[in-house]
Amino acid sequence: MKHFTKLLLGLIMSVSSESLYAADDNAIVTEKPEGREVFYGKSALSYKTVSTYYSWYNIKGGIGHVVYADDNETVWIKSPFMCYPLDCWIKGTISGNTITIHTPQSVYQIESYGDVYSYDLRRMVYDAGSNRYVCDSQSSDIVFDITENGFVMSEKNVMMGLAMGDYWAGFGDVNVEYSLVEDTPVSAPEELESGNWVFTYGDYSNNTHKVKGGFVGDDIYLSGIIKDMPDAWIKGTLEEDSVVFKSGQYLGADYNQGFYLYFTAAQPYGYEYKQLDEIKMKYDVVTNEVTGANTVVLTGKEGVSMVANGGNGDMYVVYEYTKPSLRFDPNPAGSASPTDPYFKYYSPFSTDTGFGLVSFSIPDTDVNGTQLDTDKIFYNLYFDDDVVTFYPDEYHMLADEMTDVPYNYSDGYDFFVSGNTHTLYLFSTGFSRIGVQSIYRDEDEDIEQRSALVYYEDETGIKGLDADAAGTVVYHDMQGRRLEKPSKGLVLKTVTMPDGSCRTLKHVVK
Repeated sequence: MKHFTKLLLGLIMSVSSESLYAADDNAIVTEKPEGREVFYGKSALSYKTVSTYYSWYNIKGGIGHVVYADDNETVWIKSPFMCYPLDCWIKGTISGNTITIHTPQSVYQIESYGDVYSYDLRRMVYDAGSNRYVCDSQSSDIVFDITENGFVMSEKNVMMGLAMGDYWAGFGDVNVEYSLVEDTPVSAPEELESGNWVFTYGDYSNNTHKVKGGFVGDDIYLSGIIKDMPDAWIKGTLEEDSVVFKSGQYLGADYNQGFYLYFTAAQPYGYEYKQLDEIKMKYDVVTNEVTGANTVVLTGKEGVSMVANGGNGDMYVVYEYTKPSLRFDPNPAGSASPTDPYFKYYSPFSTDTGFGLVSFSIPDTDVNGTQLDTDKIFYNLYFDDDVVTFYPDEYHMLADEMTDVPYNYSDGYDFFVSGNTHTLYLFSTGFSRIGVQSIYRDEDEDIEQRSALVYYEDETGIKGLDADAAGTVVYHDMQGRRLEKPSKGLVLKTVTMPDGSCRTLKHVVK
């Protein structure tokens, strides 16, 4: 809702004070009305504006949540705009073979400088002179024709538009149709012996989660590629040294996002995507270096994403998984302890800067080499023998105190994550050593495994070092990235001593 709110606030500020449209008595209906529920597939040519970026989307697969009242004269439609879901219901009147929606109807409100402004569903038509949609001065009704399996908008040149007063707010749908969904989700055959797979993806970090599935002949079935839909299956076929997953496989309904989702292979180009007929993943059998067991690895082609698409029409990406790879994991996660973390550098609290800094790596595998779901990995920081609790009065981006830090937690201010490397600022003194321990916790399986508690010994009292006498020197920026040549400003200088120990200090490059 954040970008949408900014857009509407910008609209408020762009019109004169005389034009501001204050909220009226046309109350927004947010509670689901009583009656018979039907979930249709909604298709529309939908217009979406975010900041300066705007586009038309031909979507075939929105979820059309409809309630028919018991009086057989009233119909309620949830969230009228395909490209921006709202918590509201609009009312239509059934007469013969038509449904009529009288407008305006309030769908959203926003407060600005103490005033409340109302945004409405309006009947709109295209105005060539201004090259935009405007409220129709000839009619205020939007009419649908009732069909055998739903209803369809009667007029092709009419928009169900979002307006503030008489001003179009940049969202709306034309050519709207509601019809029953007849596609059948992919299902696994009864003879499938399902095992554990690990799905890894991401451009800048290796995100992972658990997937279930296996082979039946040359076909592979996998469930849980879409993390929020663990029971949604996709099918691939082994072809020589590759496994091919075809686009257009129906995954099911995602009621949280408001779309019927379809598995699609896609090639991203900036804000746009090219829809592909398939994604071909290289098939390899590799040997686990720790256990010696053979396992199957599927690796996607660079630049091709696995996508959960909103509908089976044009590209409207709901979930995207870049650089996808899959690995069969014969050892269930949680059967062994996580691999021990290790420190990369540490600089204690300095009164000159007002902070300290620590960086460490947390492997996302257990000691057997089994890939772990990073959403189930946490870590504890220790000062001496005491576990650290982080409080909002020191770490201002926190809403509540935090002891078990989630693996993927990064606020871009005090906590940073880059791949397996975790970096955070410190504001405490009075301890002689700092430690870290990783935790794998699967509450569904009632499993908790901990790594060893690993310490970085703090050698206090060091104010400066002679680099020439000490040995090798390595520089990092304040987020832990190694610098081949330090730039001007504050950096971290790690000096390797003759005895092999390392000391990290803040260093100002002039």
